[in-house]
Amino acid sequence: MNARPADVGDIKRDARENVSNVLLLLFFLMIAFGVWVAWGKIGFQYTHRLVTEYASATAKPASPAASATATDVTTAVGQSGDAYGGANALFAAAVGAFAGWAGMLQYKALKRAQQAYREEREENRSNDVARRKEQFDSLFFQMLRLVREVSQSILTTSAPVMKRQGSAALNAFANTIHKRNISESNGVAPSARALAYHFGQVYQRRPSALGTYFRVLYQTFDLISKARFSDNPDEDAQIKAQYSEIARGQMSEGSVFMLALYGMSPMGYHFVKYIEEFGLLENLLPAHVQFQAKYLEEAYRPRAFAGIDTRFTHEHKPTPSTPKDFFFLTEAEAQQALGYPSNQYDHVGDDELM
Repeated sequence: MNARPADVGDIKRDARENVSNVLLLLFFLMIAFGVWVAWGKIGFQYTHRLVTEYASATAKPASPAASATATDVTTAVGQSGDAYGGANALFAAAVGAFAGWAGMLQYKALKRAQQAYREEREENRSNDVARRKEQFDSLFFQMLRLVREVSQSILTTSAPVMKRQGSAALNAFANTIHKRNISESNGVAPSARALAYHFGQVYQRRPSALGTYFRVLYQTFDLISKARFSDNPDEDAQIKAQYSEIARGQMSEGSVFMLALYGMSPMGYHFVKYIEEFGLLENLLPAHVQFQAKYLEEAYRPRAFAGIDTRFTHEHKPTPSTPKDFFFLTEAEAQQALGYPSNQYDHVGDDELM
């Protein structure tokens, strides 16, 4: 049976490790032998000189007998030094070499254990991220399918010839509101409140279809925001951004504009935090950006318009920058503040809201 590549790699690594350990032992033995030789050449002479000076200073011979005694003392000390400095010094050096070698092996084993622990922890982290994403994917893509399904209940008219449905209907509504707010209409200048008012009129004519669509869309981004894919905050944010890009990719440009207007209404106030967190207004139509961006910027911070490459340079604040009813106008308020007649939309047919 042929060894697997991983097994061959382990065998080669173990062989290199064994050779390295043998060479390390020889290195320590060479150091020990060198110390022993150095002791015989230098250390012994130095010790012999010290002992001779000590014996000469203490014996102080005054007679031939005393001189002989001093010589005997020096000889005895020298013989003892010879015996210790010979075999014992070599054995001690060898023991020191083995101790150093064993300590180095223990150090290397500890380093390998630490490396193995880091690799195992990283592998477990990667597996945990993959497991969390796998569990999340099922519910996430079910939500996307539900968004597409509920969008099909949005219609512009009951006439078969002029009928617009789903994303086409949202695009038609966005186009109508956009046209009403690019120039003076009935003597009223375009404004953020005028945008919100036009959206409110369209929403009130189809509260069930539009309300369901935006609620399901909110739940989709709420699911992404509250998910936890990684214990690393940066990695977690990047994974969420990837999922938000997938969800936003299901929205047409008209849907993006309608979402921006929905967030300016009291019904969609809670959606603002996710619009800004995930930069959901990045893909506005150029015409919407040219004529309506300055009004939308009254309701949203720059992060709402930023792409994924620059979004994280903007701080995300969960609280909207404006109060809940800041752009909302009742019919009477619209008539007084904007100059619109309260029955402005009464004579407007569905065909005109395309």
